[in-house]
Amino acid sequence: MLKKSALRNQHGMALWIKILLGLFATGLLIAIAIGIITFSVVKDAMDPKKTQETANKICTLVDPLPAPYEYGKMNVNMGGFMFALINNNSSKGLYFLIKSPRKAKDENAQTAIEKVANGESALPSASGTVTSSGSSGSASTKAKMTVEDKGVLDVAGEKMYYVKGKAASTKTATSGDNASSSSAELDTFFGGVDSKDGTTATFLMIQEMDPSKHLTLDDVKNFTGCIKAF
Repeated sequence: MLKKSALRNQHGMALWIKILLGLFATGLLIAIAIGIITFSVVKDAMDPKKTQETANKICTLVDPLPAPYEYGKMNVNMGGFMFALINNNSSKGLYFLIKSPRKAKDENAQTAIEKVANGESALPSASGTVTSSGSSGSASTKAKMTVEDKGVLDVAGEKMYYVKGKAASTKTATSGDNASSSSAELDTFFGGVDSKDGTTATFLMIQEMDPSKHLTLDDVKNFTGCIKAF
């Protein structure tokens, strides 16, 4: 027995130790790779230049954006879903541009807006996705609107169906970027346009984070005038 142990020490570490060290090294490399990828994704998501790129994939905007608008530190471009934040530096309003694949043939921007108007669907969640009111999540990610007005706007030659009214703060979607700690009902606009090929819908959500601010259709049109095409 001592002879075998001496031989093993002479020729190197035991096989099981080598396997464990190999697995540890592999796991460490995987963890480092995941960390680098995660850091890169988060860094891009917080980069206003990446937000500009994503926003202009959702719709074509004038370049540069006129004051008081500025690309924010939040964007997502993954699996056909796109989301970009634009700030209004004058009113501190938040402008969310969203492009989402249509999940069913009978679903389009108009039906999505109608569902919000009828209280059947919630506003976009913290990730920007349009969710039904029956899905799980906190109240802040499932905000329903108290609708005061609805109609159709002409935006870049396309019909934008919209609702406008009051809704809870979407502050969870904008932590650290013009975020509000208020739980007050805020002036909110939510509109949608279908793509020409009918495979996606583009949504615009505007929310005034200051409860004392009033969002008018003229305010909405000031921004939609920056949209050149969908």
